[in-house]
Amino acid sequence: MKIGLIATLIFISSFILGCESEQAKTKRLSQLTCESSKVGRSREELTAIAEACFRKGNFVKSSGKEW
Repeated sequence: MKIGLIATLIFISSFILGCESEQAKTKRLSQLTCESSKVGRSREELTAIAEACFRKGNFVKSSGKEW
């Protein structure tokens, strides 16, 4: 009985912490702008920067084509 209760508490705790982590990640990604440095960024961060540039109308593909 105690093991089941402990396992349930661990599961609930990890779920709650995971939600907070997801909220923090969303906030961090939303703060990236077109001017943000691209060096050392994850693929997710680079995508957020590219989307910010695209929304601003200042997006250049690696092929050199401007949007």
